[in-house]
Amino acid sequence: MPPATVPFVLTSTTKTAAAASHASAASASYAARMRLNPHLALPLFDHLLRSGADPDPAAYALALASCARGGGRAAAAQLHAHAAKHGARRLPPPRKGDVEEKLSSALINMSSKCGFTEGAVYVFENTGGKMSLDSLNAMLAGFTANSCSERALDLFTRMESKGLVPNKITFNSVLNACSHGDLVEEAIRYFERMSTLYGFEPDIAHHGCMVDLFSRAGMFEEAEEIIQMMPIEPDASMLKVLLGACRTHNNLELGKRAGHRLIEAAPNDHAGYVLLSNIYALDGD
Repeated sequence: MPPATVPFVLTSTTKTAAAASHASAASASYAARMRLNPHLALPLFDHLLRSGADPDPAAYALALASCARGGGRAAAAQLHAHAAKHGARRLPPPRKGDVEEKLSSALINMSSKCGFTEGAVYVFENTGGKMSLDSLNAMLAGFTANSCSERALDLFTRMESKGLVPNKITFNSVLNACSHGDLVEEAIRYFERMSTLYGFEPDIAHHGCMVDLFSRAGMFEEAEEIIQMMPIEPDASMLKVLLGACRTHNNLELGKRAGHRLIEAAPNDHAGYVLLSNIYALDGD
Protein backbone atom coordinates (compact mmCIF):
# COMPACT_ATOMS: atom_id res chain seq x y z
CA MET A 1 0.00 0.00 0.00
CA PRO A 2 1.47 3.43 -0.92
CA PRO A 3 2.48 5.68 1.97
CA ALA A 4 0.40 8.72 2.88
CA THR A 5 3.02 11.07 1.44
CA VAL A 6 2.51 9.80 -2.13
CA PRO A 7 0.61 12.53 -4.07
CA PHE A 8 -3.02 11.83 -4.87
CA VAL A 9 -3.82 10.83 -8.42
CA LEU A 10 -5.71 13.71 -10.01
CA THR A 11 -6.84 11.92 -13.16
CA SER A 12 -10.14 10.34 -14.09
CA THR A 13 -11.17 7.83 -16.74
CA THR A 14 -14.44 7.25 -18.59
CA LYS A 15 -16.08 3.98 -17.53
CA THR A 16 -18.77 1.73 -18.93
CA ALA A 17 -21.87 1.13 -16.80
CA ALA A 18 -20.51 -2.20 -15.58
CA ALA A 19 -17.13 -0.70 -14.77
CA ALA A 20 -18.79 2.21 -13.00
CA SER A 21 -20.83 -0.20 -10.89
CA HIS A 22 -17.68 -2.12 -9.97
CA ALA A 23 -15.88 1.13 -9.15
CA SER A 24 -18.77 2.24 -6.95
CA ALA A 25 -18.61 -1.02 -5.01
CA ALA A 26 -14.84 -0.65 -4.69
CA SER A 27 -15.23 2.87 -3.34
CA ALA A 28 -17.79 1.71 -0.78
CA SER A 29 -15.41 -1.06 0.29
CA TYR A 30 -12.54 1.38 0.73
CA ALA A 31 -14.78 3.77 2.66
CA ALA A 32 -15.71 0.96 5.04
CA ARG A 33 -12.02 0.18 5.60
CA MET A 34 -11.26 3.87 6.14
CA ARG A 35 -14.02 4.05 8.73
CA LEU A 36 -12.59 1.07 10.61
CA ASN A 37 -8.99 2.33 10.32
CA PRO A 38 -9.12 6.14 10.53
CA HIS A 39 -5.33 6.34 11.00
CA LEU A 40 -4.96 4.75 7.53
CA ALA A 41 -7.61 6.89 5.84
CA LEU A 42 -5.20 8.86 3.64
CA PRO A 43 -3.15 5.88 2.40
CA LEU A 44 -6.39 4.01 1.70
CA PHE A 45 -7.83 6.99 -0.17
CA ASP A 46 -4.65 7.24 -2.24
CA HIS A 47 -4.81 3.53 -3.02
CA LEU A 48 -8.48 3.93 -4.02
CA LEU A 49 -7.57 6.64 -6.53
CA ARG A 50 -4.70 4.59 -7.95
CA SER A 51 -7.05 1.65 -8.45
CA GLY A 52 -9.00 3.77 -10.94
CA ALA A 53 -12.19 3.94 -8.87
CA ASP A 54 -13.97 7.23 -8.23
CA PRO A 55 -14.30 8.05 -4.51
CA ASP A 56 -17.82 8.28 -3.20
CA PRO A 57 -18.84 11.09 -0.80
CA ALA A 58 -18.17 8.89 2.24
CA ALA A 59 -14.58 8.28 1.12
CA TYR A 60 -14.04 11.99 0.54
CA ALA A 61 -15.48 12.87 3.95
CA LEU A 62 -13.35 10.27 5.78
CA ALA A 63 -10.17 11.44 4.05
CA LEU A 64 -11.01 15.06 4.80
CA ALA A 65 -11.65 14.20 8.45
CA SER A 66 -8.23 12.55 8.61
CA CYS A 67 -6.61 15.72 7.26
CA ALA A 68 -8.48 17.80 9.81
CA ARG A 69 -7.37 15.59 12.70
CA GLY A 70 -3.74 15.52 11.63
CA GLY A 71 -3.47 19.08 10.39
CA GLY A 72 -1.35 17.95 7.40
CA ARG A 73 -1.38 21.04 5.19
CA ALA A 74 0.15 19.43 2.08
CA ALA A 75 -2.27 16.51 2.03
CA ALA A 76 -5.14 18.85 2.91
CA ALA A 77 -4.36 21.15 0.00
CA GLN A 78 -4.16 18.24 -2.46
CA LEU A 79 -7.35 16.66 -1.24
CA HIS A 80 -9.11 20.02 -1.31
CA ALA A 81 -8.10 20.50 -4.96
CA HIS A 82 -9.13 16.97 -5.91
CA ALA A 83 -12.54 17.22 -4.24
CA ALA A 84 -13.18 20.64 -5.77
CA LYS A 85 -12.19 19.41 -9.24
CA HIS A 86 -13.82 15.98 -9.29
CA GLY A 87 -16.14 15.61 -6.31
CA ALA A 88 -19.23 17.50 -7.45
CA ARG A 89 -19.54 15.95 -10.90
CA ARG A 90 -19.11 12.42 -9.50
CA LEU A 91 -22.09 12.70 -7.20
CA PRO A 92 -25.15 10.59 -7.97
CA PRO A 93 -27.95 12.76 -9.49
CA PRO A 94 -30.87 11.53 -7.32
CA ARG A 95 -29.39 12.98 -4.13
CA LYS A 96 -26.94 15.43 -5.55
CA GLY A 97 -27.91 18.32 -3.30
CA ASP A 98 -27.67 16.28 -0.11
CA VAL A 99 -24.30 14.82 -1.00
CA GLU A 100 -22.88 18.13 -2.17
CA GLU A 101 -23.93 19.60 1.15
CA LYS A 102 -22.15 16.87 3.13
CA LEU A 103 -19.04 17.10 0.99
CA SER A 104 -18.97 20.88 1.23
CA SER A 105 -19.33 20.76 5.01
CA ALA A 106 -16.44 18.28 5.22
CA LEU A 107 -14.29 20.52 2.99
CA ILE A 108 -15.09 23.56 5.13
CA ASN A 109 -14.26 21.69 8.34
CA MET A 110 -11.00 20.36 6.93
CA SER A 111 -9.89 23.71 5.54
CA SER A 112 -10.73 25.54 8.76
CA LYS A 113 -8.99 23.05 11.04
CA CYS A 114 -5.87 23.24 8.88
CA GLY A 115 -5.93 27.05 9.01
CA PHE A 116 -7.14 27.54 5.42
CA THR A 117 -9.89 30.01 6.33
CA GLU A 118 -10.13 31.56 2.88
CA GLY A 119 -10.27 28.11 1.31
CA ALA A 120 -13.20 27.29 3.58
CA VAL A 121 -14.90 30.55 2.57
CA TYR A 122 -14.40 29.71 -1.11
CA VAL A 123 -16.07 26.32 -0.68
CA PHE A 124 -18.92 27.85 1.33
CA GLU A 125 -19.60 30.61 -1.18
CA ASN A 126 -19.39 28.31 -4.21
CA THR A 127 -21.54 25.42 -3.01
CA GLY A 128 -24.41 24.84 -5.44
CA GLY A 129 -27.95 25.51 -4.28
CA LYS A 130 -29.18 27.46 -1.29
CA MET A 131 -27.22 28.08 1.89
CA SER A 132 -27.60 25.01 4.09
CA LEU A 133 -27.56 24.87 7.87
CA ASP A 134 -24.83 22.20 7.92
CA SER A 135 -22.44 24.19 5.76
CA LEU A 136 -23.29 27.38 7.63
CA ASN A 137 -22.57 25.77 11.00
CA ALA A 138 -19.28 24.45 9.61
CA MET A 139 -18.32 27.93 8.39
CA LEU A 140 -19.30 29.56 11.68
CA ALA A 141 -17.17 27.04 13.58
CA GLY A 142 -14.31 27.67 11.15
CA PHE A 143 -14.42 31.42 11.67
CA THR A 144 -14.52 30.94 15.44
CA ALA A 145 -11.60 28.49 15.48
CA ASN A 146 -9.49 30.91 13.44
CA SER A 147 -10.23 34.01 15.56
CA CYS A 148 -12.58 35.62 13.04
CA SER A 149 -15.32 36.53 15.49
CA GLU A 150 -16.70 39.51 13.58
CA ARG A 151 -16.94 37.47 10.39
CA ALA A 152 -18.84 34.77 12.27
CA LEU A 153 -21.41 37.26 13.55
CA ASP A 154 -21.73 38.84 10.10
CA LEU A 155 -22.45 35.40 8.67
CA PHE A 156 -25.08 34.74 11.33
CA THR A 157 -26.79 38.03 10.43
CA ARG A 158 -26.68 37.07 6.76
CA MET A 159 -28.21 33.69 7.62
CA GLU A 160 -31.12 35.30 9.45
CA SER A 161 -31.72 37.72 6.59
CA LYS A 162 -32.15 34.73 4.26
CA GLY A 163 -34.75 33.17 6.57
CA LEU A 164 -32.59 30.20 7.58
CA VAL A 165 -33.49 29.06 11.11
CA PRO A 166 -30.49 28.34 13.37
CA ASN A 167 -30.21 25.37 15.70
CA LYS A 168 -28.38 24.83 18.99
CA ILE A 169 -25.12 24.08 17.19
CA THR A 170 -25.38 27.43 15.42
CA PHE A 171 -25.75 29.28 18.70
CA ASN A 172 -22.88 27.37 20.24
CA SER A 173 -20.58 28.66 17.48
CA VAL A 174 -21.97 32.18 17.74
CA LEU A 175 -21.48 32.32 21.51
CA ASN A 176 -17.98 30.86 21.13
CA ALA A 177 -17.20 33.57 18.60
CA CYS A 178 -18.37 36.22 21.05
CA SER A 179 -16.28 34.69 23.83
CA HIS A 180 -13.11 34.52 21.72
CA GLY A 181 -13.66 38.07 20.50
CA ASP A 182 -14.52 39.51 23.95
CA LEU A 183 -17.89 40.64 22.58
CA VAL A 184 -19.83 40.72 25.84
CA GLU A 185 -22.88 42.74 24.85
CA GLU A 186 -23.33 40.75 21.65
CA ALA A 187 -23.11 37.45 23.53
CA ILE A 188 -25.74 38.52 26.04
CA ARG A 189 -28.05 39.50 23.19
CA TYR A 190 -27.61 36.21 21.32
CA PHE A 191 -27.95 34.17 24.51
CA GLU A 192 -31.30 35.81 25.22
CA ARG A 193 -32.53 35.55 21.63
CA MET A 194 -31.79 31.84 21.58
CA SER A 195 -34.65 31.20 24.00
CA THR A 196 -36.95 34.19 23.50
CA LEU A 197 -36.93 34.22 19.69
CA TYR A 198 -36.11 30.64 18.72
CA GLY A 199 -37.35 28.69 21.75
CA PHE A 200 -34.11 26.83 22.53
CA GLU A 201 -33.27 26.06 26.13
CA PRO A 202 -29.53 26.65 26.64
CA ASP A 203 -27.55 23.48 27.35
CA ILE A 204 -24.27 23.10 29.21
CA ALA A 205 -22.26 24.07 26.13
CA HIS A 206 -24.09 27.40 25.80
CA HIS A 207 -23.77 28.10 29.52
CA GLY A 208 -20.09 27.21 29.28
CA CYS A 209 -19.58 29.79 26.53
CA MET A 210 -21.13 32.48 28.72
CA VAL A 211 -19.08 31.50 31.78
CA ASP A 212 -15.94 31.62 29.62
CA LEU A 213 -16.93 35.03 28.24
CA PHE A 214 -17.70 36.59 31.62
CA SER A 215 -14.63 35.03 33.22
CA ARG A 216 -12.32 36.39 30.53
CA ALA A 217 -13.84 39.83 31.06
CA GLY A 218 -13.49 39.63 34.85
CA MET A 219 -17.28 39.77 35.24
CA PHE A 220 -17.42 37.19 38.01
CA GLU A 221 -20.85 38.07 39.40
CA GLU A 222 -22.32 37.40 35.97
CA ALA A 223 -20.33 34.17 35.62
CA GLU A 224 -21.59 32.94 38.99
CA GLU A 225 -25.14 33.89 38.07
CA ILE A 226 -24.93 31.77 34.91
CA ILE A 227 -23.64 28.79 36.93
CA GLN A 228 -26.42 29.18 39.50
CA MET A 229 -29.16 29.31 36.86
CA MET A 230 -27.96 26.11 35.16
CA PRO A 231 -30.28 23.11 35.59
CA ILE A 232 -27.25 20.83 36.07
CA GLU A 233 -23.97 21.06 37.96
CA PRO A 234 -21.07 22.75 36.12
CA ASP A 235 -18.56 20.35 34.61
CA ALA A 236 -14.82 20.32 35.24
CA SER A 237 -13.92 22.28 32.11
CA MET A 238 -16.25 25.13 33.08
CA LEU A 239 -14.81 25.30 36.59
CA LYS A 240 -11.26 25.28 35.20
CA VAL A 241 -12.09 28.28 33.03
CA LEU A 242 -13.50 30.12 36.04
CA LEU A 243 -10.55 29.16 38.24
CA GLY A 244 -8.02 30.25 35.64
CA ALA A 245 -9.73 33.60 35.23
CA CYS A 246 -9.79 34.08 39.00
CA ARG A 247 -6.03 33.71 39.03
CA THR A 248 -5.61 36.13 36.11
CA HIS A 249 -7.86 38.76 37.70
CA ASN A 250 -6.65 38.06 41.26
CA ASN A 251 -10.10 37.09 42.54
CA LEU A 252 -8.70 34.71 45.14
CA GLU A 253 -11.81 34.07 47.25
CA LEU A 254 -13.91 32.98 44.30
CA GLY A 255 -10.91 31.07 43.00
CA LYS A 256 -10.73 29.04 46.21
CA ARG A 257 -14.43 28.22 46.05
CA ALA A 258 -14.22 27.26 42.40
CA GLY A 259 -11.11 25.18 43.06
CA HIS A 260 -12.69 23.16 45.84
CA ARG A 261 -15.79 22.66 43.72
CA LEU A 262 -13.58 21.49 40.85
CA ILE A 263 -11.88 18.90 43.05
CA GLU A 264 -15.28 17.65 44.20
CA ALA A 265 -16.47 17.37 40.61
CA ALA A 266 -13.28 15.70 39.29
CA PRO A 267 -11.25 14.28 42.20
CA ASN A 268 -9.00 12.28 39.86
CA ASP A 269 -8.06 15.27 37.72
CA HIS A 270 -4.66 16.44 38.95
CA ALA A 271 -5.01 19.77 37.12
CA GLY A 272 -7.60 20.88 39.68
CA TYR A 273 -5.17 20.47 42.56
CA VAL A 274 -2.47 22.39 40.70
CA LEU A 275 -4.82 25.25 39.83
CA LEU A 276 -6.09 25.49 43.39
CA SER A 277 -2.58 25.42 44.85
CA ASN A 278 -1.66 28.32 42.56
CA ILE A 279 -4.54 30.34 44.01
CA TYR A 280 -3.40 29.65 47.58
CA ALA A 281 0.16 30.55 46.61
CA LEU A 282 -1.00 33.94 45.38
CA ASP A 283 -2.80 34.46 48.68
CA GLY A 284 0.35 33.60 50.64
CA ASP A 285 -1.19 30.48 52.20
